[in-house]
Amino acid sequence: MGKLLKNKTTKNNLITILGLVVVYVAVMICNGAGLINNHIGGLLVPFCVYSTMAVSLNLIVGILGDLSLGHGGGHGAGAGPGVGQGSRRTARVC
Repeated sequence: MGKLLKNKTTKNNLITILGLVVVYVAVMICNGAGLINNHIGGLLVPFCVYSTMAVSLNLIVGILGDLSLGHGGGHGAGAGPGVGQGSRRTARVC
């Protein structure tokens, strides 16, 4: 494990994942305590969808090197309904 953490990219990825887990836990605790009203909850869903689309476009174009934006749009169009279904399963329905 020590040798794995010496790689700068791996260390940055672990910090990012840890940050995401902390934010997720904080939002779920606030939601469970009733601190997030319907307006904020409604704003969180599009925020999560748009950020997922941005990350997926970054992965397709930046890391995979796919230069065809149409191909990336097809992947993004498939990711949108998947994120929507996932958010419906975890969101509190009022």
